Amino acid sequence: MLAAPVQHHASCGSPVRYLPGGTVSADVTGDGVADRAIVIRSRCGWSVELVSRGRVFRVKIDLPYYFKTPTVRRAGNLDGRSGKELLISTDESGDVMTYRVVTFAKSLRLMSMKPATKPGFTEGAGGAYGQGFGCVRPGLIEQVSWGQPPPTVGERQLFAARGLSWQLVKTTRFVVRTGVMPFEVRHPFARCR
Repeated sequence: MLAAPVQHHASCGSPVRYLPGGTVSADVTGDGVADRAIVIRSRCGWSVELVSRGRVFRVKIDLPYYFKTPTVRRAGNLDGRSGKELLISTDESGDVMTYRVVTFAKSLRLMSMKPATKPGFTEGAGGAYGQGFGCVRPGLIEQVSWGQPPPTVGERQLFAARGLSWQLVKTTRFVVRTGVMPFEVRHPFARCR
């Protein structure tokens, strides 16, 4: 493997593991061995730390000042490359949580969204709407939003993995009659293990 560990900047101080953020064990690097991911914090802010075969990789996460508890989740093979991706919570608004995808490509990386107007994938519900996302197949994620209660109209956006970003490729509307969301939203990672 060509990747080199990322060094922690000395002016940030010693990173502290943030246990409420969770610990995930998954093969993120794609080498067939389970790696360990955890949320850490230093004077320089929040990061996801990945320990793989004794090497440590980190990616910095920018969070809004009011967001107190980022968490890391195992997602599965979302982008279609070898290795599993992680989800990191990066914002919360009411009952809706925003997640960004963390992947490994020679180093630990935070995938971007295109168009840049979307900060990440969202899930949750408010008084008059709901949102959810899930993996249709490796390399394709579906983001769904809808009004409540049914019958109502929902919107489905498909995002394809393109390098280190998720590119919006299609937007459609659909009728929600029963309140049952698509399989991918109810079981977000069943098709992308």
